Amino acid sequence: MRWCALSVVLATGCFQPPDLFAPALVQFDATSFERGCTPDGEVACPGDAAPVTTVQLSSFELQVGEVTQSEYDACVQRGACAAPEGGYAPFTTPDLPVRGVPYRDAVAYCTQLGLRLPTEAEWECAAGMCNAGATYPWTYPWGNDAPSCTLASSVGCASEVAAASDAGTTLRGVRDMAGNVREWVLDVYTTPYSPDREDPCFRCDEDPPDPRVTRGGSFRQDVSKLRVWARFAEDPAHRADAQIGDVGFRCAADQ
Repeated sequence: MRWCALSVVLATGCFQPPDLFAPALVQFDATSFERGCTPDGEVACPGDAAPVTTVQLSSFELQVGEVTQSEYDACVQRGACAAPEGGYAPFTTPDLPVRGVPYRDAVAYCTQLGLRLPTEAEWECAAGMCNAGATYPWTYPWGNDAPSCTLASSVGCASEVAAASDAGTTLRGVRDMAGNVREWVLDVYTTPYSPDREDPCFRCDEDPPDPRVTRGGSFRQDVSKLRVWARFAEDPAHRADAQIGDVGFRCAADQ
């Protein structure tokens, strides 16, 4: 589609928005899994990740990697997403995960692709217990080995985001679900989890100003935040680098 009405007309004609990148997705079949925290001798379970509960999920798909700067910039050029306020250089660092993206811009990006953000339960499922051979508890996306800077970028590893690495990949091939940037999910933050047991998604059909959940930990957080059950509340209206400069996202889809 070429934008002519209400658009800037260039010497060569109407502005044509760039194509969006079709992301690689991993399919997860319908399943049940145990969500939540059990003590592991290093950290106590926070109240927002307890008690352990069994939830049932319908099949879904999840993007293999976090959305990159070049992928996100196509949405910016189309006028559907706003450019982040810090660390954004899609022409010089196109393959780095985009960071500093407000919640509603993350939603807008996925919507442009006919996708959506994952629910919190889908994210936790993909990061741990929905991997073939996983047994509870499953501490990190790669298993139960202690974190290292090779497996995940957290405090003490880097002062910025890093390119996607295969080192900490899940058994299903999903990358960077711990460290680098924490990721928006659809759910409004609540303590404890949503009480629903089937396809839980707390207030996902609303657009309130309440904090939303981010998952996965980041380069600005310590290794205790890399566990698959770790949850964070974030204001969806935040834009400043100091607030969400370590927040990115990936998209999901119904199957």
